Amino acid sequence: MTKRIESPVKKWPGHILLYDPIPLVNVVNFEKTIQERVGTTQTEKDGEILSSLLPCVAEWHLDNFPENVTVETFPGTPRRSSAMLIAALINAIVNIYKGDEEADPNV
Repeated sequence: MTKRIESPVKKWPGHILLYDPIPLVNVVNFEKTIQERVGTTQTEKDGEILSSLLPCVAEWHLDNFPENVTVETFPGTPRRSSAMLIAALINAIVNIYKGDEEADPNV
């Protein structure tokens, strides 16, 4: 199954499909990367976290975006647009990670 998120970036309109649920191995990598974000600049931090975000993406449907998205091909500029897209991915993955707040805590 997947969860659809809309791109918040005008430069790259469209949507992204994230795995939902996210496989445990990807959750472990995401947690480690978030805890170990040690880059000195926001750009370095974004670059570090991309490696754990990309395996959570099932499909990219963004205009003007690389066909095969990897850490090496993910656009770094324009910087604000790149950072906004990474932040949107982080937020969406965290929401999947947290799950349904209405779920029974006793299960």
